[in-house]
Amino acid sequence: MYYYYDINLCVTNVALGGTSFTEFCIQFNLNHMKKNMGSVDKAVRILAAVIIAILYFLNFISGTLAIVLLAVAAIFIVTSFMSFCPLYYPFGISTRKKE
Repeated sequence: MYYYYDINLCVTNVALGGTSFTEFCIQFNLNHMKKNMGSVDKAVRILAAVIIAILYFLNFISGTLAIVLLAVAAIFIVTSFMSFCPLYYPFGISTRKKE
């Protein structure tokens, strides 16, 4: 199964009194997002994210470490639900069983 995403990030700068106009756009076309994560991989990522959340809410982690780990946990959750890991893609890694 393929997912199709187009992400556009544009920054526009217009001078109020002059004729200056600047636009900077980055476009991500993620049309090649084929599932590459198996069920065990997804379960481990979700478990790790839950453990990080528990450690945060019980105040075992705080500060910068908490922010970094919570960001990693969020990435784990998103990639698990999408069944796609962008870091696996360039290397051709797949933990998904062959169909």
